[in-house]
Amino acid sequence: MSVLALSVPFGLLPTSDPRMLKSAQTILRANNKVSSDPDVLARLTYDANPGNRTTQGTAVQEVSSLATFWMVRYLLQLGRETGQGRHWNRAVSLIEAILGRLSPLGLLLRPGGRGPESARVVSNPGGNAWRLHAMLIDTMLDLAGLEYDVVDRRMTLQPVLPGQWPQTGISRTFPCGNVSYRLERPIGGNVHRLRVEADFNVPVILQIHVTCPGLTELGPWHGTPATPAPAIDPATGRLAWSIRLPFGESAWTWTWG
Repeated sequence: MSVLALSVPFGLLPTSDPRMLKSAQTILRANNKVSSDPDVLARLTYDANPGNRTTQGTAVQEVSSLATFWMVRYLLQLGRETGQGRHWNRAVSLIEAILGRLSPLGLLLRPGGRGPESARVVSNPGGNAWRLHAMLIDTMLDLAGLEYDVVDRRMTLQPVLPGQWPQTGISRTFPCGNVSYRLERPIGGNVHRLRVEADFNVPVILQIHVTCPGLTELGPWHGTPATPAPAIDPATGRLAWSIRLPFGESAWTWTWG
């Protein structure tokens, strides 16, 4: 799994690099052979001898929250870069599989999802609570896609909106002040609406990169306040534009599609 770090979180290679794609696909294929649920990754160690790597051990494979969330973060970025919504849908399935295994207090992982056997908790839950929640927090922040560079006073918004979600958004407090956004799109539709509200103590440049899987043309563009229409990459459905958010309160709304 650590191979994925070249893309997420270090950003040394794009997630769509053929070498990264092959690594991720190999991990998922190997996991399908040892895990009873393809939507969670099991803790697995390969034999040092390549010739023995096809042999499966008899030990029960434990769920690895670290590996699962790491793959989720990779798939989220892969969806941004390629515009293929299936990567986001798979990422959401992985998230739901882990959340469905959380114990009542959210500190351990059950061996299976919610059901008759859900009360039993494995003795080794695939990682302690701090690691489980640290990865969960990082994953949720990746979903929101809102980051702030204090030195450059630059904020980046790269939201993820899977096909089965009608909306996404977040409210956060940064050193520059408070900001929130909501991105909406009816399920099965192409019309997107993005609203950003901010209350800053310094001016900030907001760079927006929105990937809209399946969107091949911008369609009618409306901005309040008025904003020049951005270009769209038809291959990825990716829009990009930037604005200067002023000191104090401001609100911005854009619709397209």
